[in-house]
Amino acid sequence: MFSSYPMSREDPGPSLALSTPWWIGKNHRWIQLHADLGLLAGWGVDSGHAHLSLGPRFGANIYMGPVVGLEIIVGLGGLAQVGPRTVFGLGFVGQSAWVFRLSRDGQPRLKLQMQMHSGGYFADDPGNDLGTNAMALGLGLALERPW
Repeated sequence: MFSSYPMSREDPGPSLALSTPWWIGKNHRWIQLHADLGLLAGWGVDSGHAHLSLGPRFGANIYMGPVVGLEIIVGLGGLAQVGPRTVFGLGFVGQSAWVFRLSRDGQPRLKLQMQMHSGGYFADDPGNDLGTNAMALGLGLALERPW
């Protein structure tokens, strides 16, 4: 689900989230710190616009035992709506997930995740209380493994 400019209208559509790690900390029993670069790209079916969000994220996987953990990563990123009404902006990018370690070394991991990218466009939107609001929200299933 995207929020399309102007008027922050609901704009459902398919999306793809990709990330690449910059740094992965040592896999401790209860926590693992990491930093990555996250990209969210999607297509708003109602507006006919592409929606993009890109930014660095920092966070941790916090484990509640040998298998199950919770991932929380956040950062700042750039936003864009590209199409007939192209606008750019800045916002917060983040992801949370239930993480399941599939082996003793912590790799690979299965994730049930939620992406949230929210911010504001550098554009005037008269008559809209949240005139510069831009947002993307999505749920997904991911398999994280080393290359």
